[in-house]
Amino acid sequence: MTASAPAAAPAAPPPLDSVASATSSLGSGLGDFIRWVASIEGQALVALGVAALLTLLLLAAKRWVGGALARGEIGDDSVRAIARDLVRRLMFFFILMLALRIGLTLVETPDAVDDATRLLFTVAAVLQGAIWAQAVAVHLLSRLVARHAGEASTIASAFVLMRWAIMVLVWSVALLLLLDNLGVNVTALVAGLGIGGVAIALAAQSTIANFFSAFSIITDRPFQQGDTIRFGDLTAAVEEIRIRTTRLRSFDGHEVVVPNAKLMEATIDNYNRMDERRAVLTIGVAYETPPALLRELPALIEACVERVESARFQRCHLVAFGPSSLDFELAFFGRSREIGVLMDARQQVLFNIVEAFAAKDVVIAYPTQTLHLVRDAADEPAGARG
Repeated sequence: MTASAPAAAPAAPPPLDSVASATSSLGSGLGDFIRWVASIEGQALVALGVAALLTLLLLAAKRWVGGALARGEIGDDSVRAIARDLVRRLMFFFILMLALRIGLTLVETPDAVDDATRLLFTVAAVLQGAIWAQAVAVHLLSRLVARHAGEASTIASAFVLMRWAIMVLVWSVALLLLLDNLGVNVTALVAGLGIGGVAIALAAQSTIANFFSAFSIITDRPFQQGDTIRFGDLTAAVEEIRIRTTRLRSFDGHEVVVPNAKLMEATIDNYNRMDERRAVLTIGVAYETPPALLRELPALIEACVERVESARFQRCHLVAFGPSSLDFELAFFGRSREIGVLMDARQQVLFNIVEAFAAKDVVIAYPTQTLHLVRDAADEPAGARG
């Protein structure tokens, strides 16, 4: 006895055939609905009456809730704006189909009518859900923008791109849900889209990386527009943060454009996050300076710093025997994050040190060399030898 082969699974209908079938079913259902209503049966009149009444009630409720939200009578400030937008975006088509579905549940209806109204209600619900999801996402994104109001020019392009990405995502999901309810096999469609998405992602991976890096810069705020940062060997001011690149302005005036992904991978020093700037100076004095005077110099230098209001003394020590000087190291802070304040304080400190050293006869060393000559006895004249 020969075993029979298992029956092959029925192939999924092509997408176009599925859509055509759903459209045909919808048309047939609508035809049955019209004939059902035209028969003027009591059940049809009850269902339509209930649907009409519910439609009017829902429209009145929409109007009342929208007005109460506009007047601030309900809800708090954190949710009132988004609630008003959701109420305003409530579609008449969705209200009508919701009321009709509720009305038809009260009576017995032909199967074709029930299928057609269920399909229309599903389409209305998916569209309404997509509209509401997009509105909520855009409101949350707008709140993010509001928290960075000082960087409006920085994140304007990012806001547009992210809003566009949200719209594509929401409506793609809505389209798949609609196709699934029309009987289309969305598994193969999603698989094809996934393969295409991987190919696009591989081709545009640098652009995608730079986009997410820009989003990280906006949200994490390691720096913002106007900050002075050090990136590698470059110290520059941040002029503009764009989707793909950040534009810096170096101190000598030229523009530097850095990809956001490269910028986020590096170590960044943000000078605008400091309260004070530190300066370290090396002061060399002559080796001929008496030891007693050398011991007085740290206190003398400290007094020179303390006389400058925009400077705060940290330390001063004799640190090295230099090639041509005894080296003191001075460290102090400028009482501001601005580089100009530090440079003014540094200049005044140096003026004070020069004046104080001149009053104490302390010689500031400069590079010198001492040459010692030794004459060999064999080179001396004969008369000079005993």
